[in-house]
Amino acid sequence: MISEISTLCLFSLLCFGKQRIKPTNATQCEEYTYLGDKISLNCNSGSLLQPYKDLKIHALAINGTPSDHQQTLADVNFNHLIIQNANFIGPTEKLSTPETVIGHESLTIVRSSSIALWSWAEFNFKHIYFEDCLLNSIDDKSSFKVVTNQFLPNTLKSLSMINCRIFSIGQGALGFLNSIQTLTITHNHLTTFSRLALPSEAPNLWSIDLSNNKLESLADYFTHNLPSLKELNLRNNQLLVLPTNFFNPMLSLSMIDLEDNALNCDQFCWIFTDVSAPRPMLLDSTSCIMPNKQSVILAWSSSDSIGCTNNRAKRCANDTSTVND
Repeated sequence: MISEISTLCLFSLLCFGKQRIKPTNATQCEEYTYLGDKISLNCNSGSLLQPYKDLKIHALAINGTPSDHQQTLADVNFNHLIIQNANFIGPTEKLSTPETVIGHESLTIVRSSSIALWSWAEFNFKHIYFEDCLLNSIDDKSSFKVVTNQFLPNTLKSLSMINCRIFSIGQGALGFLNSIQTLTITHNHLTTFSRLALPSEAPNLWSIDLSNNKLESLADYFTHNLPSLKELNLRNNQLLVLPTNFFNPMLSLSMIDLEDNALNCDQFCWIFTDVSAPRPMLLDSTSCIMPNKQSVILAWSSSDSIGCTNNRAKRCANDTSTVND
C-alpha cells in the first residue's frame, strides 16, 4: 500500500500525491502526482524503468529486488529512491557517467540483504538510510571491508545504518566523507569505535549516534578535531570508563546521552571540581556506578556523594608518599 511506502519517505515532506488516472505506462509502475511536471512511482521487482528515463521523478519506490541493471537505475532522473524487501545480487557493474548531472538526493533501503553488492558510490546522494539490512551475505561479518568509498558516495551529508549487523568499522572507513553532518550507527554489534574511522577533519559533523551497540571503550581523542559536534548519543552500551581527554576544551558538545552504561562515578568528578571544563547537558536520568556497586543519578548527586573528595585525598596521599620516598 502506498501509505506504508509513504512512511519511508524520510527526506522529503511529501513523496506521493494522488494516483494518476492516466499513467504514462500502466503496465509497469503506479504513478502519483507531485509538484509541477514531476511524478512519483511505486514499482515492484518486475517493473522496468526504461520507459521512465526521460521523465522527472520525485520519489521512486521499489518493493523487491530491482530487475533492471544498476546502470538503468542510475540513468533515471529521480530525487529520492526507496527500496524494500530486496536481495541484491552482483557483482556490481562499473557505471558510466551520465551526460547531464542528475539530482539524486537520498537513498533509503529497508529489510534487504547483500546491499553492498551494488555500489552506490556513483550516485551523488546526500542522504543514505539503511535499516534492518545486511551489507553482506548472512554468513559474512566483515562489514568493515565494504564500508568504503567504493560502496558509499563522498557527497553524503547524513548516513544512517540501523540494525545492519555491523560488527566493526575499520580505521579510515569513513574518512572520505568530508561533508558528513550526521552519523548514525545504532542497534549493531560495535565493541569499539575509533576516531580514525572518521575524516581527519570533519568540520560539519554535529551529531554522532552510536547508541544500542556493545561499545566497551572509546579510543583516546575520540572527540578530537570535531569543532561542530553538538550531540553525542552513547546510550545502552557497555562503557565502564571514558577517555581522559574525552571532554576537551575545544569541544562544543551541548548534549550527551550516556544512559544505560555502567560508567564509574569517578569519571564525572570534573563536573563538580573543574569549573573551566566544558559542560555538556547530561540527561537527568544519567547514572554512574559507585565503588560499592550502587547506582546513583548524576543530576541528584554532589562531589562528595560520588566519592570525588575521597579520590582527591587518595591522590594527595600518593603524591606525599612519592615525595617522602
